[in-house]
Amino acid sequence: MNKVIAPLITALLLTSCVQTAPHSGDTFTDQTTAGMTFPQPSEPFVEYQFRFRGADGEYLVVVSPSDEGAQLYIEDSSYRRVTAQIAPPDGYRVYLPELRKDSSDAVKVITNDLNDEDMPDLMQFTFVAEDVTASPAAVSRFYTVDAHDLRSIEIFDTTQEKGERSHLEYLDRVQLNHTEPDKFIYEISLDDTVIYDDEGNFVPVEDRARIKLLDFDKNSFTMKIVNRQIRESDPLYFGYAYWAAANNAAQYFTVSLFPDTDYASGVPTEDGTYYPVRSDRFHSLPDLYGHLLTIFSGERAAELYRGAPQAYRDIDGELYTRDMTLMPDKTLGTLTFTDMYITDTTMLFYSRQVKTDEDGKEIGYTDGGNFVISCRDSDYWHVVGYRYPY
Repeated sequence: MNKVIAPLITALLLTSCVQTAPHSGDTFTDQTTAGMTFPQPSEPFVEYQFRFRGADGEYLVVVSPSDEGAQLYIEDSSYRRVTAQIAPPDGYRVYLPELRKDSSDAVKVITNDLNDEDMPDLMQFTFVAEDVTASPAAVSRFYTVDAHDLRSIEIFDTTQEKGERSHLEYLDRVQLNHTEPDKFIYEISLDDTVIYDDEGNFVPVEDRARIKLLDFDKNSFTMKIVNRQIRESDPLYFGYAYWAAANNAAQYFTVSLFPDTDYASGVPTEDGTYYPVRSDRFHSLPDLYGHLLTIFSGERAAELYRGAPQAYRDIDGELYTRDMTLMPDKTLGTLTFTDMYITDTTMLFYSRQVKTDEDGKEIGYTDGGNFVISCRDSDYWHVVGYRYPY
């Protein structure tokens, strides 16, 4: 097992939420006190002002609606002002909030508050599909300010076969994890179908997981989607790979029902009706529990298994599950690592989780709990400290 020593690393979660219009019953009127009128929540969105650190200095930026989509006024420290337009891709419209109280939702400003590295701020604008059945329903583009003017950040996908590189008109999502000053997690995927190779050897998580990063180049003002190799000597992304594996396995013992459950063949029991799981992989409790043990320590696997609200049992040699109404906390968003502590046999990741209000609007962060993986009795890492993010 390679010894990994790393300093504390801070990560910032980037989210972008498309808000819905207020309910028709939400009506407000202006309130006047001592001759002063204060804006009320029903007032329409007019503009959003913010400070922005460009590639060559500080700016004041104002975003407001326009016929093309959104208009930007960019003013430098010498009060020189330029005007720029944000136009949507074909089939999309610029997302702008409807109400003045949601003005900050007009643009996501991404700053480097991770370390002292000299990085320009980025603006991420969201575009929503005109056709409600279109996919993706929302996309985004990135911009910065350079030489007193708006500059679009070009995006390239370099993860294709044969080293090909394609230019992307937009990013096909609006939510990213800002893990390093110039890097974001674009996608984490896990091949959970092949746990053992043809010779019966266990395939560790790092060989089954895949992480794509969005890598920003501050010199060329470009972003590239790249594949990130997962290895112990790169503990931050090694930890994210195991986090994805833990979530994938734990979901069926926390908030999700097995997709292969046959609800037409229920069997009544003393503690409710159970339904057969028609899975090609899991045929009995030992299959199910054994899968947990490929990811989690024995203690954590038992904890998940015992606490599963779905409940599992073998009936007449088949795996059955109980149909439960599962209500995850919708006010909790994506969890990201904030710091980490690494030893020879343990990787401890501190984390925080986005907190939203009932309408999905981000209002801050909450403690996400520590995520810990350990390598003790074998050459394989197991999750020993974990709680599902909902």
